[in-house]
Amino acid sequence: MCIGRLVQGLDEFSDIFSLLSFEKEIGKENYEIFKVLVDEYEQSLEEAHMDVREAKETLFRGTRPKHQMFIEWNEYLCDSCGNETMIPNDDSATGYKCTYCDNEESGQIEVDCDVCGLPWANEEMSYWDENLVNVCPRCVNPEAW
Repeated sequence: MCIGRLVQGLDEFSDIFSLLSFEKEIGKENYEIFKVLVDEYEQSLEEAHMDVREAKETLFRGTRPKHQMFIEWNEYLCDSCGNETMIPNDDSATGYKCTYCDNEESGQIEVDCDVCGLPWANEEMSYWDENLVNVCPRCVNPEAW
């Protein structure tokens, strides 16, 4: 899948900047092989996005519109594959899992600040001591806010 993603990016880059014709450089026969890899990557990515849509529809199905705002649903960018396919998952240690690469870690997953209780992205949190593990930027430097 990574090769398909790489070939897709290289082909798009060469088309945008007109540096070279990827098909002419590697030959028509090899280009068809790489095209298959790109198609497999795009298919896998579309399946991951379909899984995201289906999970969201399942979660919100049967819920009255006025109660939907109380449902916790976030989609995050996966640090591993770079796709916005990180969704809530009860079986995950972090509570989120990527539907494309099965990664469970992301710096964008929100955690509550141990001082003020507001949710912030995990990558923005500071560590003070064992009692204050997650401290948000607002509590670290209140004058900046």
